[in-house]
Amino acid sequence: MSAGAPTGARGKRGGTTLRLSINERPLRGELPWRPLGTALPDLEAFTKLLKGYGDLGARDVVLAGGEPLEHPDLDAFVRLLHQGGAASVCLATTGLLLAVPERAQQLRALGLTGVEIDVPSAHPKVLQAFYKTERAFEALTTGIRRALLAGLDVDVVAPLLGQQAPDPRGLVRLLERLATPGLGVRSLRFEAPASLERYPVSLGARSLPMRSLTELRSDLVAAAQAARGAGIEIRLLDRSGIPFCLFASQEDMLPLFRFDPRRPLKEDLAFAKAPACAGCHYKASCRGFTRAYAEAFGTDEVQPILAALPGLEGDRAGSERRSWSEGERGHARESRLKIMRLTLACNQRCVFCPTDGSSETIQTDQKERLRQLRRWADGGVTWVSFSGGEPTLVPELPSLVKVAADLGIRDRELITNAVRLADPRRMDALIEAAYAARENTVD
Repeated sequence: MSAGAPTGARGKRGGTTLRLSINERPLRGELPWRPLGTALPDLEAFTKLLKGYGDLGARDVVLAGGEPLEHPDLDAFVRLLHQGGAASVCLATTGLLLAVPERAQQLRALGLTGVEIDVPSAHPKVLQAFYKTERAFEALTTGIRRALLAGLDVDVVAPLLGQQAPDPRGLVRLLERLATPGLGVRSLRFEAPASLERYPVSLGARSLPMRSLTELRSDLVAAAQAARGAGIEIRLLDRSGIPFCLFASQEDMLPLFRFDPRRPLKEDLAFAKAPACAGCHYKASCRGFTRAYAEAFGTDEVQPILAALPGLEGDRAGSERRSWSEGERGHARESRLKIMRLTLACNQRCVFCPTDGSSETIQTDQKERLRQLRRWADGGVTWVSFSGGEPTLVPELPSLVKVAADLGIRDRELITNAVRLADPRRMDALIEAAYAARENTVD
C-alpha cells in the first residue's frame, strides 16, 4: 500500500497519518500499483518502532504491506496500537482474508477501526486473474460485507488499470449492492498506477491494456454521480495521479480533489508534469501524472488552469473542512496554552516528524517573540510551549523562558529531542531560567 496516503477524516496531529508496512508479500497475485516498502519482521521490531514514535494520541495509524492480514503477529500489532492511544487503526488490504468467518469481528474487538480495501475490478474474471484464485470475487465481496457488519469503516481504493478493470460505474454499483441499511462503504478513491511492472494482466489470450485518463473521464464523472446517490464519498487525493485540469469543466468534480492549498508540494520523482503546468494556477498543489503513466501516455492531456476555479479549493492540512460554531470559536480564543515555534532548523532527520519547511508559523524576530509573550500573558495564558524545529538551536531560548516566567506564565514547556541538553552548560542555563518562578514544566 502506498506510503503516506490518508485513510479518512479522523482526528490527526498536524494532519499526519502514520503508515507502517508490516508484510512485503502480497496475497497470491502481484499488486503492481502499490510500492511495498520495508517490512517489519516480528513483534519485537514493531514494539521498538512504536517507542520511537512516542505518544500515538490523535494519530491515525495504517498497517499496510503486501498483505497485512497474513502477518502472524497482526493481532498483537493492533492491540498495541489501540492500547497506545492511536485515534484510529486501519488495515490497507486486498480484503480477501476478511472473508474468514469472525476475522473482522476479532480484529474489531482488538481495536481495529477501519479497512482500506483495494478493488482492482468489479469483474469476477479480472479479479481471478489478478489474485490467481478462482473465488477471488466471492472472497472480496464477502470480506467487505463482514467488515461492514463488524462495524469497521470501509474505504475502497480503485486503481485505474486495464480496459475492464477500472469500470468506475460498475464498481459503484457493486459497492451499493454490498451495503445494508445503515452500513455502507464510506468512501471510494481512484488512483492511477504508480508502477507498470508485471503489466498488463492477461485474461486467457487477451490482455488488458491501460486506458488513458481522458478515455476514463466520462466514466469517472458518471461514477461520482452514482456514488453521491448511493451515499459513497468519492475522493481524489493529491497523490492519485489525476491532474486537476482533466476535470476543470466539470464543476461537480472539483470539490472531490483533496489537497492543502497552503502548503506547496515538494518535488516528487514518482510524478511527472508537462511543460504547460508551469503556467497553471494550481502548479504548487497538483502533482500531475504518475511517472509510470506519463511514460506510457505522455503529458499532452493537460491544459493549464489560468485562474482559481470555484469549488477547487482543497482542504486545510488534508483534513475535512467543517464550520466551527460560535461556542467552539470562543473556547479556542480562551485557550490557556500557546505554542511558540522558534525555528525550522533541526539537528536530527526523524522520518516521522511532521515539520514542514514551508511553514508560516515560525517566529524568528526576537522583539516580536517578546511582544507575543506579553500579549499572551496579558490575555491570561498560563502555559507556553517552545517548539521548532529544534528550539535548543536558538541562542535566545533561555532568555525567552525567563521572560515567560517573569510575566507570570506558570508553565514553560520545551519540546525538544534533547541532544544539545547533553551539554551541562546549556542544561544549567535553561534550569536557571526555568526556575525563575516556582512552577515549570519541561518535557
